[in-house]
Amino acid sequence: MFDKKVLHIIDKLNIGGAEQVVVTLVNILNERGIDVALLSLLDRGDLCDEINKDVPQFFLNRTNKYSLRSLRKLYHLVNEFDIVHVHSRQNLRYVVLCKVIYFGSFPKIVFHDHTPYVEDRYIFKIIGSQIDAFVGVSNMNTNWAIKNINITNAYTLPNIIRKLKVKDVIPDKDIVVVGNVSSQKNYEFLIKLSSKLKDKIDVYYGGISGKEYFDSILSMKTDNVNFIYGEKNIQQRIKQYEMALHCAHAESGPLVLIEYLAQGIPFITYNTGEVVEQIKEDLPEFIVNSFDTEEWIIAIERMKKLIEEDLEGLKERMTIVFEKNYSEDKYFEKCIKIYNSL
Repeated sequence: MFDKKVLHIIDKLNIGGAEQVVVTLVNILNERGIDVALLSLLDRGDLCDEINKDVPQFFLNRTNKYSLRSLRKLYHLVNEFDIVHVHSRQNLRYVVLCKVIYFGSFPKIVFHDHTPYVEDRYIFKIIGSQIDAFVGVSNMNTNWAIKNINITNAYTLPNIIRKLKVKDVIPDKDIVVVGNVSSQKNYEFLIKLSSKLKDKIDVYYGGISGKEYFDSILSMKTDNVNFIYGEKNIQQRIKQYEMALHCAHAESGPLVLIEYLAQGIPFITYNTGEVVEQIKEDLPEFIVNSFDTEEWIIAIERMKKLIEEDLEGLKERMTIVFEKNYSEDKYFEKCIKIYNSL
């Protein structure tokens, strides 16, 4: 029996991988009887409506992260809970700042690290003493935390998604790519690759990290690549496509690969992230190990041949991998185990 109150903290529920994980986790906890609430440090985001209606949502509406009024409001709110589950590094810094300034009673802090990068070593050594449990979405994150921020209460909680019931359609489009615009997603390689393909490629994104980077990508974009902003129901949308690509050079998940698995969309991805580690033994032909365009073209043509010869068999293999690795019940049990360790 778990009877503690849990508050999840994010800056804003915009469209993005980490934000979708928050939505999924909060809803799973809520549906299994956990007293859970959500705090957005800024204002409402596009994904707020996807949180279950009976989950309390709070909005700090912070405009200045050094505002004492906002910090005081945060301090009083978190003390209504037993555990605060903080997502992403910038939000952890803010919560720890609040804890240090007010130096009074404070709930247990669980930090959920969604980034594939392991920089910020020195700042994390400072704030590592203030957290009670570390959660990484990959073993790389977790092992780094154990080594560098001197915390032993560390866990890996790989991302999952909820498989949505969507209308089955006959694919009538070529290739789909899903991911916010940032240098990490390696869109310059996608553009280079697209120049050697006849396929039309649609890229769905919900946010931009660096306008200059996006401008540079648009300036080199080929005619067969189209960027599409703001699609919320991505699992329905990807059903229109024959296959998917994921060219990011560094990932912690990524979540979108699990969505492709859930909906039976064959894909080619670079060898990075926890999802690839989980699937590489069962689906080796989905993975490439370099950014050699010729290697990608060979992998794409091989995948097209598999689709043409035995799409149903390919989908069955993907379903088996999805059900083996991304069970909601197992995810819930792992999360409660972390909370019970505090």
